[in-house]
Amino acid sequence: MIRRPPRSTPKPSSAASDVYKRQVVKDSLTMSIIETRITLIQDNEYRIVDPIISETASFKKNELINSKILIEKEDYFPRIISEFEMDTVVTLLKRMKDEFILENVYFDLDSYDLNIDSKQTLDIISLWLRNNSHHKIEIGGHTDKLGSEEYNLDLSEKRALSVYNYLLSKQEELSNLSYKGYGSTIPLRKKYDGPKNRRIEFKILK
Repeated sequence: MIRRPPRSTPKPSSAASDVYKRQVVKDSLTMSIIETRITLIQDNEYRIVDPIISETASFKKNELINSKILIEKEDYFPRIISEFEMDTVVTLLKRMKDEFILENVYFDLDSYDLNIDSKQTLDIISLWLRNNSHHKIEIGGHTDKLGSEEYNLDLSEKRALSVYNYLLSKQEELSNLSYKGYGSTIPLRKKYDGPKNRRIEFKILK
C-alpha cells in the first residue's frame, strides 16, 4: 500500500510495517524540490504514485523490499533507485542535455549479451521511453581498449543493437530510437580504461 504523507513527518511505530521511508526529488542544478512521477516496481507489478506536490512521498519500509523506484519528469533524465538505507532518500534529476549512461547496463568482456540485471533495468527504462516518444534518442555502445579498433567498433555496435532490440521487444511502437557503436573512442572519463567503459549511453538528438 502506498500513502501520501501528511504535512508533518509520520512518526514510525514499533511495528516494522509502519516504518516509513521518504523520497525527495530535486533539480541537480538549482537543488529545488520538483514535482515528479514516481513508479514503484514491486514483484513485477507497476504501482504508480501521484506526482509529488509536497516535499516528500512516503513508502512503508516493507513495501521497498526487493523493489525499485523509477523517477521521471519531462525534460529530465530518469533515475532508478534500488537502495533505501537512509530514512530519507534525496534524488537529484539532471535536465535532459547531451547524453547519460544507463546505470546497471554493463557487459562482460567480449560479450554483447544482456544479463538479467541489465534486462530488469531496461524493462524500467522502457516505461520512461513510452512517456518520452517525442525525443529522438540514439543508443550508443562503448567498449574498453582491449582488442583492435575494428573489433571494438563491431562489438560496441552489437551491444547497442542488443539494447535497441530488447527495448523494441518491450515497446514495439517506439519509433524514436536509433543505435550506433563508438568502439573505445570515448572513455568514461579521461585516462580511465576500466570495465565501466563497456557501457550504453543515451544521446538526445532532438
